[in-house]
Amino acid sequence: MRPARRVRPAITVALLCAAAVFGSATACGRKTKVLPPDLVVPRVVEGLTATNELGGIALEWERPTEYADGSNMLDLAGFRLERRRACCGYQVIARVPVEDRYRFRRAKQFRHLDEAVSTGEIYLYRVIAYTLDGYESPPHEPVQIQRQLPPADGAATSEP
Repeated sequence: MRPARRVRPAITVALLCAAAVFGSATACGRKTKVLPPDLVVPRVVEGLTATNELGGIALEWERPTEYADGSNMLDLAGFRLERRRACCGYQVIARVPVEDRYRFRRAKQFRHLDEAVSTGEIYLYRVIAYTLDGYESPPHEPVQIQRQLPPADGAATSEP
């Protein structure tokens, strides 16, 4: 009967260390700092205005450029516009896509004309920005406007 072979402890330790280093280098580790979802939502949309125009109520707002944590936002996918009348809750009236993410010059303001309005009716509007991953900003403070036909000279009327 042969005596059992002894493995040298230094070689064993070296092999275990190499396996640990190799295993951790090829694992699917995180590439960036992990952030909680409430920090990767877009900031609230700014500058929402509503104006009476001949064809309906024109809504204009500014593009958010940062996440809630203050870092630059590069994956803005679009905006959801919501309208509310006195009788009802908010309803989605439009989705405005952002198609200039990869351009050097990006749009700073966006616009939408709500044509499905009735004269004399009071409306509340709000805008929500969303990213490619589906994270949504908190809604903008509602802007209220009463639908009126603009004067015959074509000048628009607006309400804060």
